[in-house]
Amino acid sequence: MVICQCCERVSLSKAHCSHTDCDNHKKYQINPYSYICFDIHHQLQQIFYREDNIKCFTLQSQPSNNSMSDVYDGEVYRSLLREVETNEVSFIITLIMNVDGIAIGNNTEESLWIMTCAINEIKRQDRFKIHNAIICGICSCFKKPSRSIMQILLKPIVEQLLLLEKHHLFQMKAYSNDYKLIRTYLIGVCNDKPANSLVQNAPEPIGKYGCTRCELSVDDDQIYLRSTARYELIAKKLAKSQHRNQHLSKEDVSNLQLGYLGKCTLTNLSYFDRGYSFLMDTLHTIYHGAFKRLMKLWFHSKYRAQQWSIRQYMQDIEGDLQRFHYPSTTTRAPRTIMKYYRLKANESRTILLITYPIFKKYLKPIYYKHLQLLSFSLHIGELREINPLKLIEMKILLEKFVYTFHFLYSRLASSTNGSKHLPREIENNLELIKNSSYLADTYCTSSSLYPLISELQGYKRKSETSDNYQVHKLTSIISENDKRELFLKFGKELSIYNKCIIKGVTFTTLHCSKSKQFQDCAVLYKRENEFCFGLINKIILIKKKKSFAAIEYKQVFIEEDEGLPEEGMFEGDDQPITELSTNKFKQNRINKAIAKYLIIKCNLPLSMVENNAFREFIKECNIKWNQISAKTLKQNSIAAFTEKVNKTIYEELKAVDHLTLTVDGWCDRRCRSFLGITCHYIDSKMVPQSCLLDFVRLKSPHTGENIHETTERILDRFNMKEKVYKIVTDNASSMIKAYKFGLSVDDEIIDDDNEAQLMANAHTTFNAFDQEVDTSSFHFINIPQDDGDLIDGDNPSNIRLSCFAHTLQLCIRDGLKNPSYVPKVLAKCQALAKFSNKSSRIADLLEQLNKNINKMNLTRWNSEYMLIKSIYSIGKNDLELITSLMDNGIKFSNNDFIILEELIDILEPFYEISIKCQAGTTVTASLVVPSIVYLTAHLRDIKQNVSFCAKLIQQLQESIKTRFSGIFNRLNLGELIDNAPYADSLYLMAAVLDPSFKFYWIRDLQLSVPMETRLKQSIIQLIIDEMNNDSTTTTTELHEINFSSTTSSSFTTTPKAKRRKLFNYDDSRTNGSNESTKLDPRVELDAYLNDPVHTKFSDYWFHSQLKMLKKLIARLFSVQASSAPIERVFSHAGLILSSRRTNMNEQLFRDLVLLRVNQNLL
Repeated sequence: MVICQCCERVSLSKAHCSHTDCDNHKKYQINPYSYICFDIHHQLQQIFYREDNIKCFTLQSQPSNNSMSDVYDGEVYRSLLREVETNEVSFIITLIMNVDGIAIGNNTEESLWIMTCAINEIKRQDRFKIHNAIICGICSCFKKPSRSIMQILLKPIVEQLLLLEKHHLFQMKAYSNDYKLIRTYLIGVCNDKPANSLVQNAPEPIGKYGCTRCELSVDDDQIYLRSTARYELIAKKLAKSQHRNQHLSKEDVSNLQLGYLGKCTLTNLSYFDRGYSFLMDTLHTIYHGAFKRLMKLWFHSKYRAQQWSIRQYMQDIEGDLQRFHYPSTTTRAPRTIMKYYRLKANESRTILLITYPIFKKYLKPIYYKHLQLLSFSLHIGELREINPLKLIEMKILLEKFVYTFHFLYSRLASSTNGSKHLPREIENNLELIKNSSYLADTYCTSSSLYPLISELQGYKRKSETSDNYQVHKLTSIISENDKRELFLKFGKELSIYNKCIIKGVTFTTLHCSKSKQFQDCAVLYKRENEFCFGLINKIILIKKKKSFAAIEYKQVFIEEDEGLPEEGMFEGDDQPITELSTNKFKQNRINKAIAKYLIIKCNLPLSMVENNAFREFIKECNIKWNQISAKTLKQNSIAAFTEKVNKTIYEELKAVDHLTLTVDGWCDRRCRSFLGITCHYIDSKMVPQSCLLDFVRLKSPHTGENIHETTERILDRFNMKEKVYKIVTDNASSMIKAYKFGLSVDDEIIDDDNEAQLMANAHTTFNAFDQEVDTSSFHFINIPQDDGDLIDGDNPSNIRLSCFAHTLQLCIRDGLKNPSYVPKVLAKCQALAKFSNKSSRIADLLEQLNKNINKMNLTRWNSEYMLIKSIYSIGKNDLELITSLMDNGIKFSNNDFIILEELIDILEPFYEISIKCQAGTTVTASLVVPSIVYLTAHLRDIKQNVSFCAKLIQQLQESIKTRFSGIFNRLNLGELIDNAPYADSLYLMAAVLDPSFKFYWIRDLQLSVPMETRLKQSIIQLIIDEMNNDSTTTTTELHEINFSSTTSSSFTTTPKAKRRKLFNYDDSRTNGSNESTKLDPRVELDAYLNDPVHTKFSDYWFHSQLKMLKKLIARLFSVQASSAPIERVFSHAGLILSSRRTNMNEQLFRDLVLLRVNQNLL
């Protein structure tokens, strides 16, 4: 759906507004909104089919009246059960909607607005998981949508929901996969205030006309609750007034409207009301609204003379907050109170609920009691279960808070007025009960930071779990006297832990949580009918009774080494448990964590461990840590990790049949040469994997023979030479000669001139490396200058392949060689870029304009395009201002800007393709042929629209046809020329065997139907020949294969009706088109080509049953389109061997590069 911003109506065209009375009828002056509405019925069907934690209620089995713990306990849900007929086969499902927008960037108004729904009948812990979310619609906006546009966005959603209010048959896993008749109703919307005003079609609450739930009359103090009936009554009054008086002012109309700006589309639904169906967002209304308003009154400078101001105590309050310890389940600990206006809603929530007693000694008693009213009432609202008496208490507290606010602070803010409706909100069950404080510990331990935190603090990750509890961190912190006392009292069937989770609430001992910001050791408990406060000293699990005993720790401050024996032994379940949390064990774990997370992953120097500040920091984390030297860390931890990574690579590659290498050479800052080899393969889950095999010293001479022998030594070490399918390198002559005849034939030596040039280019690269600040774009590419015109010959039998990205850059360089008009403009750009990096005045001006000018670097891919685009983005007026600061007086004319624009349009696809083919986590071999076909079509089409760059396009076309002649020979079904570049058939086969492409890319060739059919048959023959080579099946003649994606092939045995289930990748199915019952290449290929499933490569082939084709896929797609993986290795190497670390030992340098690149294997 396309919506015009000018007339705010739905348009039928993406190019112009389809309404003739609109100013954008000829062309959109302002970009329109793009809106996609999704099928809600289909999403419900999927959720019901897989989710088993759904509980539907009927009038006979409705929830309890005694208390309220979820939405279905409220009055709205109960009234729905009474009005809609329900029984054992007919249920109702209710939805809560959320509408919200997110900005795409910091300096733009563009945003993405998403409408989602949650099913209230799903168990709360699973309700808001991503796979249970219903996405109703997504709108791409170039500015925040208006209220009328929001109603247009909601209209198709409401139309779907109206249909779902009637009976629909769904299969439900929660009811033994039986079919049930379901009616679906939207009963509420929960948004923040700005989104609520858009959906409700009301102004944002400013106090004059009330809030989301209530309306304030201008003439009197009468307050009414908003509702659909009230809106209809006010709309009639407004219509009568306008009929009597045609000249009402805007203010008069606003006073009559009372905050109702128009009809809300959602009220067309049967059980949706304009008032109570809009939920109160307590996170923003209370914590980020009322409480933040209070903090502003307390801390803002303009109120410093008021009696409630405590601005002078801000430093003291900040100190108290810093000393406070929070429960580990705290969503977000508050930042400094000095910047209270920047606190997030979750931070305000923590202060109001947990740390509010801090304000007792700073606020006057009457103001502190007023704060307690708000805090106590919200503690009730945060309960997991609320009964009617608690609601009454909450209502009394909030009403008193709002009533006294006016007298204490001399004004009434809208945010505080809204807080008194919180009890009604909960009572109507249209506020989701907060449960963030009761998140299970398993969610916290799933974080990627958990291992680092655990290892730094020396905790052993040992846990025991049952239905009612979960214990972690078996401990040995116990004195001998306590041990004997416990054995006498409970027997030896016990274990002592540092952490326990009971019903979602976390408890820890003081030892476990000492000196941390978050603690769970403080408890309030009853002893002889009196409330007592204590700190947990020990958590004891009694094995026989499966119960807990917590020993109160009366002494808050203890000696550091009290009760810390070297080791302890406890028995449980008749099995001895040896506690490994000894001092030596913790020391080793911390040292390994330092090496793993700081030295390897953060690229910090080893000498850091000898720095006094670092040693003091580790001592703060663990007092028992012993100091180590850099030498010890290198010999123990780094060496152990290197051995582990090499062993892991060896074991993983044993299970791989085919792999591809990327190889290249590199020189460090000391002009030492290295050879890097990365390995790429498809694993058992059809996911592309890669690793660095080795990064070895390559001593002179840098010949093809030397490179060849070094490669073979590395492959022999991993016992994988026979598994190598292809080797991808750049076009350097030494690389071409090294692998010209495979992996077992020597070659002639490269001449010394080329070697010297290779070293010179590497040295130039490092000079650029030192000057650059942005390290994310490092590429260390050694391209000898005399190889620029070298056309690499990829013989189909060769093992070596050229780097596609590198060849593409050579095409760009060919195109930029002396085309008309372009050299002068490019020279101006280079001069401006060079001067801008030396002039502080231009640097200041660029910073003021929030722009930058990229440098042009021959060793960096796409540098010409990035330079041109950065200068063009500045704009003509600002560019004239910049060039006026230059000494030589460079000026860009109007024609120059036209040339720049044409250059960007021409080179942009080259840039995008080169970025895509460097991807490290997706397959790239299939990109080569579609990219060349697209570029050919792009240059053909754009040639008619350029004024100055026609020769550039011609040179690009000629270069592409020359450097990729092998591909064009195959596409034109011509004779294959020996040593033609990119003549390897794998590029064509990979393009067809990628589910994202298949034969769709052929359309850009604009071939005749007979020619297109011949080309398809030719590629199919290539694939079948390869499959026959991999199998023992007798090769048979190729029959015609139907290329239609909608009709069934003559070889496919799958009934046509089964095509509806192609998106269901259940391995138990036996009749899907994504299966093969015969080992026949023709049948498998036919099934694949006619399969309408369009999913990602890995998802498709992992679930596929086309076994012969999968074997070919694993081989073909191990190939990388470019040598970018090895270039990324060199980027890591350059960062490790920085200008301050050039004296690093060679072996240590190699180990750090290996570990850094393969850090996922640590």
